[in-house]
Amino acid sequence: MIIASLTALWKYRTGRQLTPSALAGPARRGLLVAAVVAIHLEILAPHFQGVYLRILWRSAAYAALTTLLCLIIGYPVAYVMGTARRRWRNILLAAVMIPFWTSFLVRTYAWITILREQGLLNATLTAMKLIDEPISILYTPLAVVIGLVYAYLPFMILPIYASLERLDPGLIDAALDLGARPLRVFSSVIVPLTFPGIAAGVLLVFVPAVGMFAVTDLMGGAKVLLIGNVIQNQFGQARDWPFGAALGIVLLAMFAVVFAAAAGELVSRDRGRGIWRRRWPGRRGSPPPGQEDGASHLHVALG
Repeated sequence: MIIASLTALWKYRTGRQLTPSALAGPARRGLLVAAVVAIHLEILAPHFQGVYLRILWRSAAYAALTTLLCLIIGYPVAYVMGTARRRWRNILLAAVMIPFWTSFLVRTYAWITILREQGLLNATLTAMKLIDEPISILYTPLAVVIGLVYAYLPFMILPIYASLERLDPGLIDAALDLGARPLRVFSSVIVPLTFPGIAAGVLLVFVPAVGMFAVTDLMGGAKVLLIGNVIQNQFGQARDWPFGAALGIVLLAMFAVVFAAAAGELVSRDRGRGIWRRRWPGRRGSPPPGQEDGASHLHVALG
């Protein structure tokens, strides 16, 4: 039925019969891919119940929240690193890289020690008379978010820092000389110029955060169940490898959509139709400020 529908759609759109020779091009081969995916989903439909869709959306929500918090925390840190003197820049860079010198499990257990009821956080708050009795943070959604943000924060800081390090300070000074306020300079000059670093950081945080299962197991207990935990259980305790593989394919397709969206925006930017086109209207393919005529682009960007 699916193949017949695709054949009818092809004939309606092109006026030709769907023959093997008509499937030679990449776009036409995509019809076969769509048919295979549709048949695969029909086979898995009885097993792919609503509970798994809710878990998938929950995983995406946790990953999106983690990415947003990493961006909010990481951008100022990266900006300070990118604008600091070389000595302090190296110190801050080493501080960001220190977590990679230890095992991921060791860092996670360290957070468990900090967040438990008899841990460092509750002891400090109690000593400061801010709370009367320990608060339960461990094995809650908040603990999972804290663990995810801590685990992936360096992956947001480093790409943005690389973009800020290449930023010409003269553009900021020129924008200020043109009368732009600091907030306008940040939104119209600094953020667009560091967009490639932001996009790279978002991908490096969001994609692994969706499939993370170690943090949710150790810091969330059984109260937070994400798609990574489900896939782990299917390959482990449940021994349902086909369904676990199907969930992995769904997760892979989700990643492909995210990568395609980011790549499309970057390609549009290079061709002058993406974010650069909206902020610096000009001829097709014109480079962003700082790569051609920075002063003229600043005049356009700042109005």
